[in-house]
Amino acid sequence: VNTLSKQLQTEFSDVMNEIWANDAVQSAVLISSKPGCFIAGADINMIESCKTSQEVTQLSQEGQKMFAKLEKSPKPIVAAINGSCLGGGLE
Repeated sequence: VNTLSKQLQTEFSDVMNEIWANDAVQSAVLISSKPGCFIAGADINMIESCKTSQEVTQLSQEGQKMFAKLEKSPKPIVAAINGSCLGGGLE
């Protein structure tokens, strides 16, 4: 199952930077290689590992920054959802 994890945030940021830096890329489509599931939302284990409310707040803000970066993309980005999609996957 795909989840919104720190690893996904890092990979997503790296890929988006590559897309924006490449003039040959005019747009992008986000897909899942996992059949029947686009994204299941936040990684519950990641949230559970937070020890303080500040850690949870920071985690939430990092996710919000990722989505804000996507929203402000200078190139069109489309999500091709095929299967289940929950929580932040619907952002």
